[in-house]
Amino acid sequence: MDLNQKSGNHRWRWRIIKAGGGILLIFGTGLSVFTWKLFSPPSVNRQPLPKTLVSLESPQGQQLLNQSKSKQDFQPLSAHIETQKRPAYCGVASSVTVLNALGSKRQGYRPQGKLI
Repeated sequence: MDLNQKSGNHRWRWRIIKAGGGILLIFGTGLSVFTWKLFSPPSVNRQPLPKTLVSLESPQGQQLLNQSKSKQDFQPLSAHIETQKRPAYCGVASSVTVLNALGSKRQGYRPQGKLI
């Protein structure tokens, strides 16, 4: 009887170890997928522009720019604009644009690698 009780305890321990390993496997897989999604490079496809906005590349956008009374800074700044590649990187893209515009006339700031 004592031998059966030890054998039963051993089985329960083994079941608990297997269940814990399974839970760790599921958690690890989920964490891996989440990390991959978070740090994977952004898509190179442009997202559609909301209907409330007008693209500068469109004829209507060019017409609006030409009619604007506040366009004197557009041409000098447009050479330094760095667009954001990820939705959360608007601050990074804006900072790079400012650093490019403030940089020397010979060479602006360019991030190393694909930062934004």
